[in-house]
Amino acid sequence: SGTWHDLSGNGNHAAQPIVSQQPSHTVDETGRQVLRFDGVNDALLVNTPPDLSAGLTLFVTYRVRTPVDFHGIFAASAASGADHAQFFTLQYEQVANRRVQVFGRSSQPDQVVVRGVDSTETQYAIVTFDDDGVDVELRDLNGIAGDSSSVAPLGTPAVMVLGARYNQGAVFNFGAVDLYEVGLYARPVRLGRRFHRR
Repeated sequence: SGTWHDLSGNGNHAAQPIVSQQPSHTVDETGRQVLRFDGVNDALLVNTPPDLSAGLTLFVTYRVRTPVDFHGIFAASAASGADHAQFFTLQYEQVANRRVQVFGRSSQPDQVVVRGVDSTETQYAIVTFDDDGVDVELRDLNGIAGDSSSVAPLGTPAVMVLGARYNQGAVFNFGAVDLYEVGLYARPVRLGRRFHRR
């Protein structure tokens, strides 16, 4: 159907109406169900994203099958400009350095750059922006890394993209990535709160 349904009841479904650009629903080598993005033109878009003014916590379980510099896993973007200008992207940073990054708020004087583990094996990432947009945290298999930005809440993105990035109204930098689970909370989740994976 080309839709990954939002289970929260808020209707923030991720969809792709063009059949040739839909990720495939398959299983990995261990039998776990995944959405497999081809790295060519597959992407799912959330065209009615939630308001992120109160902060956010993003939880992603993923595997990048073919690393390419700055290709996307998840992005939130304004309608114009690059995704990282006002919002952020979770992306493979550089193949040479074997790491991923959260990159965002680049239109502000102090942009956000948080680096994490190599993603060629199945990984998880928990990204948290606090409610005033200042403190950003990335948790993954390496532990916890953080950065800070200007005092400005995120607001409501025009679009969110799974499996790629967004720039000037178009999807680009498609990732050859498997997504196992994506969860987005429109608030920063307390450190003691537990995440449950299916």
